[in-house]
Amino acid sequence: MTTAPSLFLWSAVAVSTHLGLVLVGERLLGFTRKESCLASNANIGGPTTAAGMAAAKSWRSSLVPALLIGIMGYATATFVGVACAAVFRRMQGLG
Repeated sequence: MTTAPSLFLWSAVAVSTHLGLVLVGERLLGFTRKESCLASNANIGGPTTAAGMAAAKSWRSSLVPALLIGIMGYATATFVGVACAAVFRRMQGLG
């Protein structure tokens, strides 16, 4: 119970920062709001929530791309996470 407010605040800051960067990127790169929302959802919630959003909004043509972007995010983040863990272990002298 003592750490829940801190975790909630951290999550709110992270998601708000993500949303801000997505909206700035949308304007700079010329993406549509639909594309930005699906990409953001795929990054935050993963492929299943992005596909659920596409289906709920009747964006049938975006269903498969939403799944693929979410899966690509998982694959990319796995390699980045493993690399970061190796670097942190070496920095601490554990590896």
